[in-house]
Amino acid sequence: MAERNQQLQATEQAQRTRSNQMTELVAEQTAELAASEERFRALFHNGMLPIIISRLEADLRPGPIIDANPAACQLLGYEAAELLSRSPLDLVAPDEVARFPMLISELLVTGKFECEMTHVTKAGQHLTTQMSMAQFVIHGEPVAMSVIQNLPSNRAAELAQGDIQRQARRLAEIRSGFLSGAGPQAGLARDAATGQPAGTTGEPMAPAQIAAFIAGHDLFNEVAPRDLAQLVAATGARRLQKGEILFEKGARPAGIFLVASGHILLAVSSPQGGKKVLGIFGGGQSIGEAEVVMDSPYPYFAESVDDSEVLEVGQGALLALLDKDKKFARRLMNCLGARQHDLVYSVESYTLRTGAERVIGYLLQHAKIQASGRLIVELPATKQLIASLLHITPETLSRIFRDLSEAGLIQARTRHIQIPDIDRLIAYEV
Repeated sequence: MAERNQQLQATEQAQRTRSNQMTELVAEQTAELAASEERFRALFHNGMLPIIISRLEADLRPGPIIDANPAACQLLGYEAAELLSRSPLDLVAPDEVARFPMLISELLVTGKFECEMTHVTKAGQHLTTQMSMAQFVIHGEPVAMSVIQNLPSNRAAELAQGDIQRQARRLAEIRSGFLSGAGPQAGLARDAATGQPAGTTGEPMAPAQIAAFIAGHDLFNEVAPRDLAQLVAATGARRLQKGEILFEKGARPAGIFLVASGHILLAVSSPQGGKKVLGIFGGGQSIGEAEVVMDSPYPYFAESVDDSEVLEVGQGALLALLDKDKKFARRLMNCLGARQHDLVYSVESYTLRTGAERVIGYLLQHAKIQASGRLIVELPATKQLIASLLHITPETLSRIFRDLSEAGLIQARTRHIQIPDIDRLIAYEV
């Protein structure tokens, strides 16, 4: 009996020891979990990437948002309390909603997925984003964590792969071959970044906006900060209404003009009042470099096609920079060389090419690839002005557009033109 009691006491002692060890282990794990959760919360609220956490519903749709970090609130334009009353489906474009059952199915199978998504801000702005979603459990409840990255900042990296990049290379090859050496002008690639015509309402560009625009322009984006400050100090902004003259033929230049918004045409006129358009310049492009360097009068006049805003960078500051900055000198030479190529192509076009070939060449020059992969052209001016630029009549231009539309080579709606198949377009025979 005594021996049995000793065994029971030993067993009881061992159980107490194991219980104490288990209590200590649970306490340690609870402390580690609390510390881990605290670290997660710190990373969640202080991180730069927008993150949204939402419940997962049984019908394969994301449920209510239960948390959103400040970066997500800033990206989408909501207060945190506003997001907590919404679902992730409320934050995407309507045509994206139908994708979610398939995406959530993938999430449940693999635990995560990534895709490109169109989010909509509180102000109604559409954002092309990269959304990464992962599944985990909070307090026994399945949730989805969505990490959202705004794609415009790294669009160049995204275009390095996939169909869009292949289409961009194809467009560059076709444009180079078809146009026989016609090159883009400085700032041309910035059309999409410089925005739509600003109009003459509202305030003109503030000094900080002028400084940012000049610093990002192709001609000046490698200029030293001190020299850049001198350029900005010598720059003034001017707003123009549709049809307003920027400068007359024979006027002497006081600087080069950078088109901040809208479009400016260069043209010459006959004594009978006829107008021959030499070029139409849009956002980010520059005007008058040769006249500033040669200090010679303009051999053409400049007129605003629509409500526009231009920046005039003073001649003295430009020439001083040209004397000391070799990189700027090379960029200016590249710009002038591109203008010469454009002139050669223009002469070749109206002397050796048919009207349809000129129109197709013009569309290729102005084509841009959207994030969706569509190839589009936004006509910068009326058909009358574009016809003058291409040395054809407005009636001929309308007929060519109609023929291309009926052949399924373009889809035209006012000034918006989409090119469904670029290879078919360049193979078109009159």
